Amino acid sequence: FQANIYTTNFQRYPSIAASGSGDFVLTWQSTGQDGSSDGIYAKKFSKHGNPLTSEIPVNTYTTNQQQTPVVAADNSGKFIIAWAGQGAADSQGIYTQRFNADGTTNGAVISVNDYTSGNQQNPAIALDSANNFIITWDGQGATDSPGIFARRFDSTGSPVGGQFAVNSYTSFTQDNPSVAVDSSGGFVIAWESDSQDGGATGIFGQRYTSTGSVTGGEFQVNTYITNSQVNPSVAYDSNSEFMVVWQSSAQDGSGNGIFGQRYSTSGIRKNLELQVNNYTTNNQINPSVFKGENGKFFITWESTNQDGDQGSIITSQFDSKNRPEE
Repeated sequence: FQANIYTTNFQRYPSIAASGSGDFVLTWQSTGQDGSSDGIYAKKFSKHGNPLTSEIPVNTYTTNQQQTPVVAADNSGKFIIAWAGQGAADSQGIYTQRFNADGTTNGAVISVNDYTSGNQQNPAIALDSANNFIITWDGQGATDSPGIFARRFDSTGSPVGGQFAVNSYTSFTQDNPSVAVDSSGGFVIAWESDSQDGGATGIFGQRYTSTGSVTGGEFQVNTYITNSQVNPSVAYDSNSEFMVVWQSSAQDGSGNGIFGQRYSTSGIRKNLELQVNNYTTNNQINPSVFKGENGKFFITWESTNQDGDQGSIITSQFDSKNRPEE
């Protein structure tokens, strides 16, 4: 079904999150709808796909561009949206807005980054069981440009400390982060880093406790280092193990393929690096991973010509021992 009602110009970069009841919220970037360049909109649906709200304008500052929204939802149906764009506090920063379950705003727009020089972009968000949340992004910081940064917030939307640098390796470029929170409130952030693994671009991660303290050191995720490994996505399963997936160039014998690595609750690799896609012709790109029940993961990605057309969306399910189920 079509989610957006406003169809002029472009609606793109969707992000989706579900509540405990199965209701879900979809957010996207829309061109021209807020009277300026790009704005952020959202809409909530029942678990059956029926609209529960009209299109919700997310950003209140409408000058210039607001881009690449991401959303997280709690079990009660409340949700939080973060995006990159221009605001009163920063000409290119990260912002977030909290919403009640009925789609009404909960408080004002929050400026996330406290270092405002240069550009901050590509936000990712995760919410714990107590409704505390973490937002990560890439951009310029006081000691690194461009690097990976993050900031924690409590359940009221108040910041818990200032922004902090995630990556310890600061040469070249680190960007495109993904974040996931486990059942205890601990979290892991994964990102791509240029030239750090000895190849072109590799995938790296860092684990944290629920209080925001570093757990162990920065770790390399990919073991295959030829060409580029990019576009990471990370998720915890129901047993607090985590999986990182990414797109790897020529590793599956063709263009780009999808690969993954599972980790134990203590951050130890489990099994070997996993090739996710069976269809290897052309390109498999832009993966996303999310948890299933009983230690399972679902992984979805974009595949070129697999369904006989230019692009299609493929999903596969893996059990707790990395065996494909679908």
